[in-house]
Formats: sequence, structure tokens, C-alpha cells
Amino acid sequence: MKRTTHKLAEQGRRNRMNDALKELQAILPARNSRSKSTSGVVSPSMTESGNAIDGDNDGISNGKNQQIDMTSPDLSTEAKYANSKAATVENAIQYINVLHKQQTDMLESMRNKDTEMNELRTRLNELQNL
Repeated sequence: MKRTTHKLAEQGRRNRMNDALKELQAILPARNSRSKSTSGVVSPSMTESGNAIDGDNDGISNGKNQQIDMTSPDLSTEAKYANSKAATVENAIQYINVLHKQQTDMLESMRNKDTEMNELRTRLNELQNL
């Protein structure tokens, strides 16, 4: 009885982990959507190193909008790793770090614009009082 309960609890834990990883894979940007915008700002679908993140659960893109079968026996170890659970977590961490940096940069830019705006208001008031 104790062993069966443990097996069920362990299976439930594995199912929750697998479901969470699938959800994480689904919300990560696709590998082939990497690009910098014309303003030079890295889009959220890009990683700092420019490495792509795969959001597909069933394979990886070969760059020609075709999926590679992850069960193929001749598939390289690197390609299999690209769709592994560890790779999903690593890619999620990398993506979160990129988003965090973008947010920090935007907040700094907003602070600079606020400072500039206050300086311009002060100057405008000085000119109006002349």
C-alpha cells in the first residue's frame, strides 16, 4: 500500500513537471523569429547571444519551415538536446534575463526622458518669465 501511494505521488509530480515544461516551451518564442528591429532594440523573441529558443514540443525547425523528427535515430545529440527539458529551462532563464534587461533599459530611458522633460519645463518657465 505504501509503495503504491508513493508511486502515484511520484507519477503526479512527474506529470505536473512535464505539463509545466510543455507550457513553458509553448510560451517561449520560436527559434526562427530572431531579429533586431530597425531601431536596434532586441525584440523579446531574441536572446542576448542571438541563440534561438524553440517553442515547439514535437521537433525543431531546420530553417526551411520544416520540422525535424526528434525520434529519428540519426538525429544529432545536439539537436535532441535543443528540445530537452534542460534546454527548455535554460532557454527560459535566458529569455527571462533578456526581458529583464530590456525592462531595466526602458525604465532607465524613461527616467532620462522625465529628467529631460523637467529641465525643458524649467527652461520654458524661465523664458516665459522674461
